[in-house]
Amino acid sequence: MVVSPLWSKAQKTQGSCRRQDSCACARVRSVQVGHKVRAERVESEIPLNPFTAGVYIATMMATIEVLREKGHPYSEICNESIIEVR
Repeated sequence: MVVSPLWSKAQKTQGSCRRQDSCACARVRSVQVGHKVRAERVESEIPLNPFTAGVYIATMMATIEVLREKGHPYSEICNESIIEVR
């Protein structure tokens, strides 16, 4: 992936925005709160429920299998079903 200097600057100033076209979202209050919460939390202190994690992974795998059976390319599956889920 080639990243333009403009995009690099936008990514640094907007927190966790991942796409150029979504950097304007930084003006939305809920996005600002999300940036603040993610910046302040300590990842290692977040509890992990094994059952919930297992259901999440099983759902993701089922989604991938169904989309592959329907003929979707892996690039689309990864982008729309895995990367965008966060």
